[in-house]
Amino acid sequence: KKEMVNTTLPLNNSFQNEYFTDTTPSEDSSILGIRWEDNIRPVLRDRLEFSRSIPNEAVKIWQYFSPIILILGTLGNIFSTAILSRKNMRKMIMSKYLIMLAIVDMMALWNGLFTSWLQNAFGKNILIYHTTICKTLTFLVYVFAHLSPWILVCVTFERFVAVFVPLKVNILCQMKTTIATLVVLSITIIGLNLHIFWTYGIYKNNVGKGTIDIVCEQSTDFKDLYNKYWVWIDATIASYLPFIIMFISNMAIIARLVLRNAKGIGNNLKTTAMTVTLVLCNFMFILCTLPIVLLMIFKNQWYPERKNIHSPDFVSYSKHWAISNMFYYINHAINFLLYCIAGPVFRREIKNMVSDFSFVIKCSHICRKTNTVGISDGQNTNDSNV
Repeated sequence: KKEMVNTTLPLNNSFQNEYFTDTTPSEDSSILGIRWEDNIRPVLRDRLEFSRSIPNEAVKIWQYFSPIILILGTLGNIFSTAILSRKNMRKMIMSKYLIMLAIVDMMALWNGLFTSWLQNAFGKNILIYHTTICKTLTFLVYVFAHLSPWILVCVTFERFVAVFVPLKVNILCQMKTTIATLVVLSITIIGLNLHIFWTYGIYKNNVGKGTIDIVCEQSTDFKDLYNKYWVWIDATIASYLPFIIMFISNMAIIARLVLRNAKGIGNNLKTTAMTVTLVLCNFMFILCTLPIVLLMIFKNQWYPERKNIHSPDFVSYSKHWAISNMFYYINHAINFLLYCIAGPVFRREIKNMVSDFSFVIKCSHICRKTNTVGISDGQNTNDSNV
């Protein structure tokens, strides 16, 4: 029986390809210097034994929960974009950030979760089909994974200013400033991840017992740098730093609002509602990313033998990894529900959109009925003339 090393890895920001960090490429390893007969076909045969290597419980988690999160997240982010783009909502500075967040979250789901679902539930690794696919999809996964939390950080700063220095919010948080912030943030994140186009490629690894595996990963020239520095840089940008900033900022915002209420100082209802929505989104980010953050910090202590597929640690880590990723991607799928729960303005705009849609349907029905009556009258007139 052949053994596979690449079994449980999702394509998820800093933590992909962990099971390859200790593998040594074969002597004829090369970037897409791969013949179908020598390399791809053995890999596809090995993929047929995928379910025997990865624990069945982990496979089921990826297989059943991933499509649910994908569908609900896609619909939710589409509805969020449509509602936030309406005339009444576009006037708010916060709406620009939230529209961008909805688009980024949807891209994160389809570039990250969809790819991971195919790989972990069905053994279909589309990253190894072509070098361009390998580099581009990996680049997009990192970009969207980094952009999403930092857009939330920008919204947090806007709410922080609105709560602590409300008189300066119109000066510090203008529409032009918001657009410029999003542009600079996007360029910075893209620039930070451009190295993927020359550090990643498709390689073949001899994983033992005659098994050759094709992987999309860092070249051997950059593997040490990746393991020593990039993993921590990526984790800090995608999770640790936004996590800390949001937690501290939200504690300060909540304390400020509670103190105002205790002193009998009224809060603007609109400002309070938007602040509550933001705080809820921030805490959901913290709650959903906490499992994978803790797993990445303590994985060596909790699962020291996780790379040995015959070890109980491998089974436990595979399930823990799958569950942590489900929580991570729920963060990209749940914002629409949070807006509905905590945002009265958002709920009112949903009602307005439904009313407008109903009005359009009624008008089209009336117009269709009028046209039908007109055609019928015309036919009757022609018949009488005859």
